[in-house]
Amino acid sequence: MLIVLKGKLTCITKYGDHNETSILTEGDVCGDQLLSWILNPTPNSPHHPTSNRTITTYTDVEGFILSPDDLKFVASHLDRDQAVKIKELFRSLSEQRRSVCSRSPADPEISLVNHNV
Repeated sequence: MLIVLKGKLTCITKYGDHNETSILTEGDVCGDQLLSWILNPTPNSPHHPTSNRTITTYTDVEGFILSPDDLKFVASHLDRDQAVKIKELFRSLSEQRRSVCSRSPADPEISLVNHNV
């Protein structure tokens, strides 16, 4: 999971035959699905899920990266109510980012990102 503190990145997510491009900036979260995977494990869950995303930076970036083991450690210290609140918070942040990124980017540099994908 990546939490962006400063900078600008592009996130390309592969869905079968097509790609979806979004822009990440200060306050955005990428990989919030990992938190759901940890908080709601199933017997058939893989050891660690794989990602279908490629992240590229446009500017210098500062942020936090939380590995599955980091998130498991945090989750082990949460009660059920806290876990639900955190999951809702990250889901909300992720939905806000998708809503903003679904609009046509104003920056011409960004609108060219997906041409060679």
